[in-house]
Amino acid sequence: AQQELIEKEREKEKERHLKIQRHAEAVRQQVRERETLTVTQRRELFREGERLEEEARNRRARLDEIKEKKLREL
Repeated sequence: AQQELIEKEREKEKERHLKIQRHAEAVRQQVRERETLTVTQRRELFREGERLEEEARNRRARLDEIKEKKLREL
C-alpha cells in the first residue's frame, strides 16, 4: 500500500511538472508572438513615415514647378 502511495505521488509530481512546462512554453510563445508583432508594427510605421516624406517631397517639387512657371509667365 505504501509503495502504491509513493507511485501515485510520483505520478502527481510528474503531471505537475509537465503542466508547469506546458504553461512556461505557452508563455514563451506569447512573448515571441508579441515581439514579432512589435517588429512588424515598427516596420509599418517606418514605411508610413517614408511614404509621407515622399509625398511631401513630391508636393514641394510640384509647388516649385508651379512657382517657376508663374515667374516665367510674368
